[in-house]
Amino acid sequence: MKVTSRKGFTLIELLVVIAIIAVLLSILVPALSAAKAQAKAVLCATHLRNLSVGLRYYCDENKDRVMPLTHASGDYWFYKIAPYMGAQGYESDPEIYMNGVMKAMICPMAPTPTDPAGNCLGTATTAWREGYVADQESHAQGSYGMNLWMQPRGLFTDGPGAVYLQNYMDNFYYKFSMAPGGETPLYGDANWVGSWPDSHDITPADGLYDVEKGGGWSPDAWHTYGHMMGHWVIDRHNGAVNIVFTDGHVNRIELPDLWKLKWHKNYVPAGNVDF
Repeated sequence: MKVTSRKGFTLIELLVVIAIIAVLLSILVPALSAAKAQAKAVLCATHLRNLSVGLRYYCDENKDRVMPLTHASGDYWFYKIAPYMGAQGYESDPEIYMNGVMKAMICPMAPTPTDPAGNCLGTATTAWREGYVADQESHAQGSYGMNLWMQPRGLFTDGPGAVYLQNYMDNFYYKFSMAPGGETPLYGDANWVGSWPDSHDITPADGLYDVEKGGGWSPDAWHTYGHMMGHWVIDRHNGAVNIVFTDGHVNRIELPDLWKLKWHKNYVPAGNVDF
């Protein structure tokens, strides 16, 4: 009897193979996504360490003092540390350095600049864009903010924030070395260049937050007393942000624990924060 050899697969066999491939993909894709997010979080931590080193070099040449507080394009903290990171021309043309050493300003989880025609604030997945002017060709961009309690009194205290800062002037450290290294936040994931967080600041339980967009304020008071922690409460690293402390170490901080950090010398950490 002649036996006919079978060519190809039956429909059932093909369906089984497809089902197996689908199961394998359902297992592998989340694992790969998690590994990719972890790699980006590690790179984010590296960027924050580099920024802290840049500030340390700045302070070494400025009598251990952090740059004065200002509120003007070209004078923010990142302009001041750029030369100490090897970006001598950053102040006049920030964007040209974004693929060089100043790429440290961008978290890989938030690389897309905000719409220059819209809000300058960043979000959990987009960088902020500073100093937008219609006829300005080059803009500083970033994904990180500074703990502005580290800065001594400066120009901004003469403006709209004067009352707030005058009331809390005793909280400043004045010198970099005065801030406890393992306790004091320096830079971290944020939706703006920095703020003055305090333990009494509003929480998501107050109903004004959108942690995906990064907003803990009312539309008319996004950078005012009682709302400052909102700049840091963004869901950038799976319910957390990265913070570099003044001794250079980086920790992943769960969002409710931001209220427990020692932001300034008179800061009284909050207890459990209701999210």
